[in-house]
Parts: sequence; C-alpha cells; structure tokens
Amino acid sequence: MKTQERQQPEPGDLDTSFAERGIYTFDGGLIHSGYAVTALANNQLLISATHFPNLGSYALIKMNEDGSLDKSFGSDNSGIVHRFFLEQFSSHAGSCVVLPDDHLMLSGVYTKTPGAFSAAITRLNADGEPDLSFGVAGVTTVEAPLPEMSGIPVPEGGNSDPWEVRNTCHLTPLSDGRTLISKNFISPFASGPAPYSILGKLSSTGHFDKTFQERGYTYIQPELNNIVDQHLVQADGKIIVAGHLAEAQTAYLARFDQDGNIDTGFGVNGYIEFTEPLGNLGFVTALVPHSENKFLLITNFTTDFPNNNGQIRSFNADGSPDLMFNQGLAVDAKLPNLDRSVEWRNAVEDEDGLIVLGDIQGIVVARYFKTGLLDLSFGTNLGWTALLAGRAFDLARQVDGKIVVIGQDARQRSIVARFWGLENTEATAQRSNAHTHASGVIGLSWVCRLMRRFTAGGKAP
Repeated sequence: MKTQERQQPEPGDLDTSFAERGIYTFDGGLIHSGYAVTALANNQLLISATHFPNLGSYALIKMNEDGSLDKSFGSDNSGIVHRFFLEQFSSHAGSCVVLPDDHLMLSGVYTKTPGAFSAAITRLNADGEPDLSFGVAGVTTVEAPLPEMSGIPVPEGGNSDPWEVRNTCHLTPLSDGRTLISKNFISPFASGPAPYSILGKLSSTGHFDKTFQERGYTYIQPELNNIVDQHLVQADGKIIVAGHLAEAQTAYLARFDQDGNIDTGFGVNGYIEFTEPLGNLGFVTALVPHSENKFLLITNFTTDFPNNNGQIRSFNADGSPDLMFNQGLAVDAKLPNLDRSVEWRNAVEDEDGLIVLGDIQGIVVARYFKTGLLDLSFGTNLGWTALLAGRAFDLARQVDGKIVVIGQDARQRSIVARFWGLENTEATAQRSNAHTHASGVIGLSWVCRLMRRFTAGGKAP
C-alpha cells in the first residue's frame, strides 16, 4: 500500500523550498568558512565568512529568500563582497549587524603573523561597498593596551583562543549612531597568556568615543585573566556583560550603566559569579534577550568530548534566577535519544520558546519552552532535529519564523540550512494549548504529528 504524503511541513523540518532541498552548499575553493548569519527584515540573509583565494580575505554574502545569491550585492555581481581589513593580511569575518540607517557593520580579525589575531571593524553601504567616512578608508582596528596596573609590557596583539573569530568584537548598534563593543585580548608571554577585556563605545566615525569613560572604553574587573565572551543591552540601556575568569575557570555576569560605570546594585557589587568550573576551553556561548526583560545565558565546557557540562539558564533583568524557567535552575545539555552531550552554540527567541543550536560533530536544532522544558513536538527526535554531519556555528530566525543555520557538512564545506519554525502567535497559542508543559507528558499535537510521520513512511523517534 502506498503511504500517504504529509500535507504540510512541521517545525523542525528542513524547508525544501530553500536552495537545494533546504541546504545551500558553498564551493570550498571559494568560501573556506562561514561563521555567522544575520536575518534581514525582507527575509534575505547575510553570511559572514572567509574568502579562500588571495591569502584569505573576509567575505560577506547576501542571499535571497529562496537561497540564491543576491547578485546585486557587491561590485562584481556575485553576491559576495570580499576584501582585506588591512591590505594583504589574512582576514576573517566574525559577524554582521544592520545599523539603524541601513548601513552594515562587519566585525572580524586579521593576522600579521600566524596565530596572532587582531580585531577590525568595517562599515559598508547597503550594496556592500565600503563607507569611506568610517575609520580609515572604511576600517577601524580595535586595540587596547594591557592595564597599567599589570606591570607587563604592552604586546603586539596575539591570542591563544582556538577559534580565530572568537577574537572579534561583539557589536551592538545604538539608536544615537554610536556602537557598543566588547572585546577580549589574550597576549602570549613566556610565563603564559595574560587575558584582559574591555567594554567600550565607538563614535559614528568609528573611533573610540572619549565621552565614555574618558578614553572610550573601560577594563572589566578583575583586569587580568578575565575574558568577556558576550554582552547585551537591556531595555533601560543598562549593559549586561558575560564572561569567564581564566584562572578560576568560572563564568560570571556583570552589569554597567550607559556611561560604563559598574552597577553596584546588581549581584554583589555589580557581579554574579558561578561556582561550576568551565574547564580550560569553557566559555559563555550565548547571552540572549527573551520575554520581557529576561535573558538566557548558555555556557559550555568542551574539553572532554563527548562529555560536556553545557548549561542553559534564564535570568530576570536584575540578575535573579528566572523561576519560571526550570524553577530557576540550569538545564543540562542533554537531549532524549542522544548518547552524548551537546555543545550549545547560540540561541534565538521565537513566539513562546527558544530555539537552540548545538554541535555534536553534526548540526542539532532544539526547541525549549520558556519553562525550560523541551517542546516534544519540534523536530523528529522528541524536541530536536539534526543534520548528522559536519559542524554547527550560528543561527538566526527570520521574520516569517523560519530558522536558518550556518555550519559545515561532512566534507568541511560551508553550508546554510533552513528549517521550518513557528510562524505567528496564533500558531503558538494552538501549540501551547496542546501541551501541558509538564515533564514527560506528550501533547495531542505531537501525537498527531508523529502519526502523520509514521503514515508517511517516516521513522518514529
């Protein structure tokens, strides 16, 4: 008997209308690595990457909604902008943000000597051409000497982090035309690396804004062995910084006011430090705003693969645990029917939940409700779906609710994959009513969905 085809896709399914049955694969001789994806208001995408030829330059790729390259982007009608931050120095693009005036700001790194990565930022017009009024010829480099109190000579860049793009600046455009940045520096010395981090503001011309802490930036305390991984701006303008202490190997949160002063009313003298050790290669993976003034913190400890003490936590705006999310406790990086822990990479909010991207030497996309429980009707594996090959790097959610992931396939080629997600609040209400939000209870919508997959010839998880 011929099985019945499923009439409509489900959240977590590949969107086969995108590119080649849901996946766009870059030519490995052209694009070496894609690191980040940015969703635009018209459902187009920006991909931050490394352009392989010519020693390796940064690449910014614009894709249409259907997964084709936007040939109107860039000067050579390829849909790919590729340049060096500094001429002839190997460059990698880290991430891209869209400014209020529709300019694009791209962060990344360049290297003068192998293993020494320095940060750079370029501002581009909407068509991908450089905005020459920004920095020097459209590019500004981000440098800050070691704190004077350290007594250690100022080095020439350098970083011991295993991922070069984790040395980029994190960027948040502000409504007044300035840009908030955070940046870690890890300088090599014979006695070992000396990490330190800054929080700063750039003016609209790409220079440090001297009205912010007099020099345009402030060092995060403690000044040494401190690595800032993420930041976000809250609704009231206060700034949450998340990072880890290199010696203690523990994560922390800190909060600053808009002028860069520590908010002593947050935690203990402005800081919340966690006791669980992250390990030598542990770090804060994501800091994501959600709900009304809440935020999600994701940490990972990745040195003992396949074991991983990755955790997801939710907090209220004041740093107190969000008791609505797993009763204020951390959710471990465990998924049903998976014999290894997941290394979480990033997360985005959707209608009533959170989409989380993970890596298991393959790409994993999972969905949690804002109670901290898995949405068992998402994907094919009781709350998650996977492309079991390659690596996962970043994700974004389009305005139509679809989920876009960038990573690598089994041949280490950069890929962009798109999955179906929740479309609107009406769909959310229907799904929420179908679930009890209680652990171990499967909603009616999931049962119906599982039956549809089974009658269509699909496998039950």
